[in-house]
Amino acid sequence: MSQPPLSQQIKRMENEVGVPLLRRTTRHVALTAAGEAFLAEIRKSLFLYRFGQVFAGDSDHVPVAHGFVVMG
Repeated sequence: MSQPPLSQQIKRMENEVGVPLLRRTTRHVALTAAGEAFLAEIRKSLFLYRFGQVFAGDSDHVPVAHGFVVMG
């Protein structure tokens, strides 16, 4: 019997990252320490992606810096 598509995707992601992200037993599944760290970084990335989508769709609210740069 083949693995369900979700299990295959998780295994593929673990192979790409190079560490186990989930600890599996017959009764439950939990994140490993690496999985917790990976999830935290992914959440940050998703927040920044969504933030970019909002500002890209509303160019009147894109923050723009004005000023001078003095060198030397």
